[in-house]
Amino acid sequence: MFACYKGHTEIVKMLLDRGVDYNKFNNDGWSPVMFACDKGLTEIVRMLLDRGVDYNKFNNDGWSTVMFACDKGHTEIVKILLDRRVDYNKCNNDGWSSVMFACDKGHTEIVKILLDRGVDYNQCSNIGWSSVMFACDKGHTEIVGILLDRGVDYNKCNNDGWSLVMFAYDKGHTEIVKMLLDRGVDYDKCTNDGWSPVMCAYYNGHAEIVRMVLDRGVDDNKCTNDGWSPVMFACDKGHTEIVRMLLDKEVHYKQCSKFGWSPLMCAYDSGHKK
Repeated sequence: MFACYKGHTEIVKMLLDRGVDYNKFNNDGWSPVMFACDKGLTEIVRMLLDRGVDYNKFNNDGWSTVMFACDKGHTEIVKILLDRRVDYNKCNNDGWSSVMFACDKGHTEIVKILLDRGVDYNQCSNIGWSSVMFACDKGHTEIVGILLDRGVDYNKCNNDGWSLVMFAYDKGHTEIVKMLLDRGVDYDKCTNDGWSPVMCAYYNGHAEIVRMVLDRGVDDNKCTNDGWSPVMFACDKGHTEIVRMLLDKEVHYKQCSKFGWSPLMCAYDSGHKK
């Protein structure tokens, strides 16, 4: 295991020739081939596979060899394992699959390879995250485009009611927002707490995205479950340009939350005198 972890190829070969147990696990359930896949040690991976190593086993957290390779972006190792018919749809203990790791880290080439093999890209993690949600959240525009072209469900929500467009609005990924709007995404759909996608943009001050969706006719007076409206978020966070935009759209600036807070109170309390 130490030799595999450190990439000492000659020592690994020597030990294999001596009949070492190459399927043995440590206390965390890691095997020699897992270390090699995680570190991107292609030659050692090939060597172990040629000896008949079990590459479909999982560690204590449910991670497999191909998951490590997908997570770290080791494209050649992913190809080798796929050619050996590794189970690429299996999930770890958190419900993450190989393609989710690749989407999360932005490994476009690996995503393409997995899609061409027929990976289940609509599969969700234990908290309801799909592959494309990871890509949207991290701003991997090309991967989002690839998955949309494959017909991914772009209105699907996770367990908290967050959809793709919410992740893009929240993080300010303008290009992804444009892409989703052009596909006809539901931009008024709310989370379990009553947040609409555009509220995320108001809250975080993404003025360009706000302008884009206001032009699309988004409901700018919609409130959360606590009665917070978009203009309240903008006033609370001091996003002056967004407040002006909303006022130009004749937003209800006298509307109060369930606790009696008005937009003006939010601005005053946060010290935004302007």
